[in-house]
Amino acid sequence: MAVHRWASSVGFTMTTPSAVGGTNCPEQGFNLGEYNKCNNTSFHTSKETLKRLVSKYTISGANYQNAWSTLANHFDKKRYTVFSLVHEFLSQSPITQANSQSLSRLVTTSDEIIQQMDALGPEFTGRDPWLIHLILEKLDKETRTSWSHEVVDTDDPTFNDLLEFLKSAASNNGELVDPQFNRPSAIDIILGADVFLALLEGGQVKNESGHTVAQRTVFGWIVAGQYDASGTTQSNHTIVNLHVETDLNRTLQQFWEQEEIFKPPSLTLPEQQVIEHFNSTLQRDETGRFIVRLPFDDSKPALGDSLAVAYTSFMHEYMELGHMEEVPSNQVERPSSECFYLPHHAVIKNDSLTTKLRVVFDASCASSSGVSLNDRLLAGPNNNSDLFEVSLRFRSHRVAFFADVTKMYRQVLVHPMDRDFQRIVFREEPDQPIRHYRLCTVTYGTKTAPYLAIESMREATKSFESMYPQAVEAIKRNFHVDDFLSGAEDEEKAIQLKNQVVEILSSAGFELRKWSSNNRNLLPNNDNDKATPVPVKMLNDSETVKALGINWYPSEDKYGFKVNFSPFNVNTKRQMISDSARTRSVGWRQ
Repeated sequence: MAVHRWASSVGFTMTTPSAVGGTNCPEQGFNLGEYNKCNNTSFHTSKETLKRLVSKYTISGANYQNAWSTLANHFDKKRYTVFSLVHEFLSQSPITQANSQSLSRLVTTSDEIIQQMDALGPEFTGRDPWLIHLILEKLDKETRTSWSHEVVDTDDPTFNDLLEFLKSAASNNGELVDPQFNRPSAIDIILGADVFLALLEGGQVKNESGHTVAQRTVFGWIVAGQYDASGTTQSNHTIVNLHVETDLNRTLQQFWEQEEIFKPPSLTLPEQQVIEHFNSTLQRDETGRFIVRLPFDDSKPALGDSLAVAYTSFMHEYMELGHMEEVPSNQVERPSSECFYLPHHAVIKNDSLTTKLRVVFDASCASSSGVSLNDRLLAGPNNNSDLFEVSLRFRSHRVAFFADVTKMYRQVLVHPMDRDFQRIVFREEPDQPIRHYRLCTVTYGTKTAPYLAIESMREATKSFESMYPQAVEAIKRNFHVDDFLSGAEDEEKAIQLKNQVVEILSSAGFELRKWSSNNRNLLPNNDNDKATPVPVKMLNDSETVKALGINWYPSEDKYGFKVNFSPFNVNTKRQMISDSARTRSVGWRQ
């Protein structure tokens, strides 16, 4: 009986007689051609594979049996025999014309093959070998080779094993969204949970552990899950973040925007309304102080009760300066929509040269209707001079001086019709009854305060435009909120500019204080000068003046900043970043 061996998985078939006789092989040794002739053996595998297996033997008759044993050990596996038999069974020539001889040959060959399969064991008598063969015949060479490697140690692979192999191969061969998903790389896009689920499609493959999953999406296959970290090497990594702008159009647009001259943005409709409201309602009293109206937003809901959330802590200064007045007892009771009580608290600034304590009012505190005073007010446009430009101009003067406006917001009166929207409650002692007051001036903490105060100060310059044009221009351009930073080419022009600015602002009740200069002669000489300076020791480098948050050293006319680092801090990266962030408070933040 002939023994048939066939290995679909490696494309190798071999037929030998029942007894292999090696003594009749030529003595001069063998090559593949002679080897086939000698043993009636037919190989359908690559010659490279056979050469690799027998190349270690020298060409001699004595090594013939060793070479044959090597080949037999490599290829003589039951599954090869089974698949060879299945291949032989299905490869029988079809009968084109029935006769006794052809029918007999078909029956005999088929019966022999079935008997040989039965002799190999009951595990090979089922459907699996037949189905595996039929599927492998449909596959490409590369996939069949991969299957061979998959079952190299399995003698009786099942049809289910092949199906699982093909599923895994289908996942591996699918079009991955990121073919190099296992390598760290740049992030192309971050998708939120709101769109992620909509991207998923049917199709999911898991590995044997079930921890790693391949999921089909509209973009292709993605891989996620856990991995076996036991074989990985732990190492320290340094992460460097670099943002690269790849949009050429956007980059070019940003270039032109940065290089072109700054153009103020167009005013919004609410900002235009604030300007019109200010111009139409602005008044001046007999002392020259401005009186303004609060620009309400009538589209917002009405105010609710605000008395219950206000608390007390205040200073007598407000009463003494006339910046607030007590509400007459017959006017205390008013509809909640026609008044608003401001919560307030004290803020202490130890580094302030003049005002150690100031009061902050919370106009954003909601009333019982959920609406605050700031919700009902229009903010107005940003009429403040650019911080960076003011600082640059300040550094361009040979003779520079600095001052700020005393209680700037409180030099502008609020019209009596709007003062009830700035009510507070206050008492000097806990055992005294609570008394109701209303603030008479523009109040820090209200949304519209910056616009009203700055615009009122600029309004004061209009009557001096022809008289002091340079001083008017300096007031309009060199103020940042209440800080005035200016100067001139020489001492004479600087003194003249300073006196003109003082005169203009004084006409509207704005008084300058905390005078500092890199020239002694610009500082007031006596106590009768209305612009009483804050003493600055010009010869002491430790004395600095904060100009827009920057420490200015007048004697050397240079900028600097102070830091207060604890010598006990551990020098970690986190601590260094924290200290660096604190040094940024040098006045450049807007």
